[in-house]
Amino acid sequence: MRPKKWKTAFILGPLFLLAGACTQTLHVGSPSQPCSPAAQFENQFGRIAVQQAGPGASVAWGVYPHIPAANYVVDVLVGSKRVDHKVQSYPPHGSINPKDLYTGAQVEITGSASNSGGTLNFGILCRSA
Repeated sequence: MRPKKWKTAFILGPLFLLAGACTQTLHVGSPSQPCSPAAQFENQFGRIAVQQAGPGASVAWGVYPHIPAANYVVDVLVGSKRVDHKVQSYPPHGSINPKDLYTGAQVEITGSASNSGGTLNFGILCRSA
């Protein structure tokens, strides 16, 4: 498994402003960051958000870039179990079924957004209610 560095700021887009192929990795949140009621990080390039109404509720999530990408690939994990995988041409969003969750579960949404300027690897990590 690859090591990850979780940061407290989310930047979705600098690579889209660059010419030529470029790859960048940015992650936010932490194992102690609660998903409920919400974990949201935003700047001038985009927003990534997770929300959960409370214990026993689904976890809704979304990635909302201000600069579009041509391709998005996303994996959604609860603990070490992958509960969703998306490959699509529009900004990804979804929800995690309550049956896949338990109190204190580590929820991780990781993915990449690509266009002719390069690729941005992004992620958010939080703990379910």
